[in-house]
Amino acid sequence: MARTRLTFDVSEEVAELLNELADEASTTKADIIRRGLAVMKVAREQKRHGRPHMGFVEESKKLDAEVVGLLP
Repeated sequence: MARTRLTFDVSEEVAELLNELADEASTTKADIIRRGLAVMKVAREQKRHGRPHMGFVEESKKLDAEVVGLLP
């Protein structure tokens, strides 16, 4: 797959968060951004199907946390 190089500025807080997430996952900052975009893509697809919220579960049929407002 062809790749395109992107350059953008982030706040020090965001840069620190990217570093922390990359270190914890033993991966690169670019990979963390790719994973975040994958989550946004899934959220967009689900919103298009009338499911605008995302959730986290530990057990089936028990919602532990819900994400709202991820997409406009």
